[in-house]
Amino acid sequence: ARRADGAQMEALSAKRTCDPFTGEPLSKTLLEDEKKQPRSLTQTTTELKVFGTEEALVIPVYASTQVCEVKRLLATRLGVEPAELQFVTKQGCTFRKQYDTDEIARKVLVKGVPSFKRQRKVWEHPLAVIGAGHSGLRQAMWFLKHKE
Repeated sequence: ARRADGAQMEALSAKRTCDPFTGEPLSKTLLEDEKKQPRSLTQTTTELKVFGTEEALVIPVYASTQVCEVKRLLATRLGVEPAELQFVTKQGCTFRKQYDTDEIARKVLVKGVPSFKRQRKVWEHPLAVIGAGHSGLRQAMWFLKHKE
C-alpha cells in the first residue's frame, strides 16, 4: 500500500474555520462549541482500497476526520468530483455506506474510481492531422505512440 505525504496531512490538520460542504465561515456558536469540546487530535491511519481491486492507499488522518475531508483530498488528487466517490466500510456482517458527516473508518472501500492513478482525459471528438508533411507525420506518430 502506498502512503500519502505530509503535505496532505497538513491540509487535513488545518483548524476548521469554514463549513466543509459550502466553504462558508462557521457560525459563532459552532466555533464556541469547538473551543469547549475540541476535535480529537489523535493521529491514526486509514486504508483506502479501490472496490474490486487490491490497490490500496494508506493516508494519515486524525480520529475526528470526516468523510467529506478525505473525499475532497482524494478527488483533488485523482481529478474527479467528490460527489462521484462513495466510501463503504464493513460494519459487522454487512457493508455500510459512509455519509459525508461520518468520521472516516480505518478500512474503507472506495467506489467511483477504477484506480488511485489520475484518470486520462477522454475527448469527445477524435483528432485529425491535416497535411501529411514532415511535422504532420511526426504528430500522427506521436498520437499513435501515446494511444491518443
